[in-house]
Amino acid sequence: CDEQKASSLMIPLGCRQWICRICLRRWVRVQVDAGVADVRCPFPGCSHVVTEAQVLAALWKSPQLRSRWDTLKLEAALSGMSQLFRCPTAGCENAVLIAPPKSSTTLA
Repeated sequence: CDEQKASSLMIPLGCRQWICRICLRRWVRVQVDAGVADVRCPFPGCSHVVTEAQVLAALWKSPQLRSRWDTLKLEAALSGMSQLFRCPTAGCENAVLIAPPKSSTTLA
């Protein structure tokens, strides 16, 4: 925001940027509502990821958005697992982890 704020309302993002708590709360909520798991610094040109503690602090009054963010983070983590397969049935959220086949050795 462009408003002057008391320093007690400002928090560091860890990327040399400071933001007021209200603006960070709004930014995090908009990002999570849009389906973003890794919320990044709102300042142009900065790709710093907002810490988990800061996201949780921004969402503490909104259990629905907190639950959505938890789901987004879980989905992001699971998407990198190549042995994870989702149930193809519409609406089913179950998945199975298939272990890679054991290599067989033949004795000659």
